[in-house]
Amino acid sequence: MLAAIQHRGPDAEGVYEHNAVKLGNRRLAVIDLEGGDQPMANESGSVVVVFNGEIYNHRELRNDLIARGHQFQTHADTEVLVHLYEEYGDDLVRHLNGMFAFALWDEDRRHLLLARDPVGIKPLLYWWNGRTLVFGSEAKAILRHPAVSASPDLNAIHLLLNLRFVPAPHTMFDGICKLPPGHRLTWDGDGIAIDQYWHWDRTPDTSLSDAEWAERILSGLDEAVQRHLISDVPVGAFLSGGIDSSAIVGHAVRHTADPLKTFTLGFNEPTDELDDAQHVADWFHTDHHAETLTANPLADFPLVTWFVEEPKVNALQGFHVSRMAAQHTKVVLSGLGGDELFAGYDIHRYLRIAGLLGRALPGPLNRLTTPLTRTAAFCGQQLIGPRFENARRGLEMFSSLSNQSIQYGVLRNAWDTDSRMLRAVYTDSATAQIQARTQDVLRPQFDRDHDLVSNALWTEFRGKMVDDFLHNEDRVSMAHSLETRVPFLDREFAAMTWKLPLRTRFGGGTGKRILRAAMRDVLPERVLQKPKWGFTFNSYHQFRKDLRPIAQNLLNSGSLDRLGLFNADFLRSILEHRPSPLMRWHYFLLWMVVGLHFWCELFLDGRDPHEISETHARIAA
Repeated sequence: MLAAIQHRGPDAEGVYEHNAVKLGNRRLAVIDLEGGDQPMANESGSVVVVFNGEIYNHRELRNDLIARGHQFQTHADTEVLVHLYEEYGDDLVRHLNGMFAFALWDEDRRHLLLARDPVGIKPLLYWWNGRTLVFGSEAKAILRHPAVSASPDLNAIHLLLNLRFVPAPHTMFDGICKLPPGHRLTWDGDGIAIDQYWHWDRTPDTSLSDAEWAERILSGLDEAVQRHLISDVPVGAFLSGGIDSSAIVGHAVRHTADPLKTFTLGFNEPTDELDDAQHVADWFHTDHHAETLTANPLADFPLVTWFVEEPKVNALQGFHVSRMAAQHTKVVLSGLGGDELFAGYDIHRYLRIAGLLGRALPGPLNRLTTPLTRTAAFCGQQLIGPRFENARRGLEMFSSLSNQSIQYGVLRNAWDTDSRMLRAVYTDSATAQIQARTQDVLRPQFDRDHDLVSNALWTEFRGKMVDDFLHNEDRVSMAHSLETRVPFLDREFAAMTWKLPLRTRFGGGTGKRILRAAMRDVLPERVLQKPKWGFTFNSYHQFRKDLRPIAQNLLNSGSLDRLGLFNADFLRSILEHRPSPLMRWHYFLLWMVVGLHFWCELFLDGRDPHEISETHARIAA
């Protein structure tokens, strides 16, 4: 199991074993390089912990524990956990500000505690059959246990194809679950229990003016960045040239003696941001490193799928920039979280308009138009072909103006609200087997006490950010033994931003307005005026270059659909249709179908990812 995650911790390995309890750790040494090896125990050896992550307030906690009579043997943040447990029991998690997943065993009580940080920055997966509990940072480790076998979860795969991520507690593997953020799992011999220990307060604080909020955000982010710089190795930063990563860099350079190392990657596409990043690097005098990726990104798709454990299109770019950064440092800061906290995506503007229309359109009229527009949309898609998909989604959006969760789902490319689309994409047998629906995941996050944009932000904070963006960032960075830290998601800073009133967070219909105001005297004007520009590959360009021949070859050989899910005629219609930028949704779907083929080869057949890459690189050539 430890060998399967050696990439997460190449510096040391440790095991604790007592009767039927076994704890293992692979260590990436960042704090207390000499004394921080794990597993780590208290003075008597009765409490033992294995831990992944960083505790940013460990010094304050250590001082308090020493004042209470605890004795420390190391300077590692890991040791704080065992002494906090002695003081507070399972409630120790409420005192931690950090990114963490840990397992703590109390031999005297025969009690096991698993816990994951409130945001979900670090992963924690588990498998339980009523007798044996197996857990780890990645499914690869759990699958090495002799009691566990790799079996696909078709419902999780369906959710992936709609949401582009697998929402907790699901994983791609039947029986392996994610522990949700802010939750803890305990075992006492009679079974497992899971409870939520952390709850975010979303009550708006209207007592502050926008100017006062901007001041609080400026100082709060500076404090968060300073906390995230604690390390006994140099810390660098990803830099895209956008406001989020630039804000992190702008604060970090204030607290580092040597020039901060910054990293940017281009893809030789129109969306590259190399010039913007260089402008920020020059402004703050960083030690900047930039590269342009010229190789075929699909060549690394099997390898990235192996590390991410899901066929994720948006993980490729992070994999490459992490590989570059890992050549220069062990730790990097990331701007992830800024869009989710400050409404930075285009979708938030669309939702703002949709919310206003939904309130303006009378309910009975909206309910009358729903079946008509859905039928027209589906018929049009069948008659005109794949290029009509954008119009179909627009009509479905209009038909759902009175339903917040459906509006959001449609804008996020979910397509399973209409059973006819299921029958178009899937085989009849797959349609009968798949019971999951995206609305079952989304609907509970949308409550009537909040407007559409606020509910969407909340949904993304608890779902897409965790199970898509953070999932990717953890896996692709740790694939190169690189630790990524996210100051925007600092517990104290995130808690403060959830108190922002909507008028302040999204005033004038412009996302990040309050963040731009806060950073006015820190960042150059070019950054403050720069529009949002996604850090990703263009699916249309990749279809024309490499995706099409690989998918065509697999379809012709009959091996594209290993799981028996997809209607071959539907996939063939995408491949045979004249390439069009209007078909981005279809190309993303096709990319994931190809990725599912790789996933099956990797995890069901046990093939080597490098071997798969070489095979399909020859096909693309």
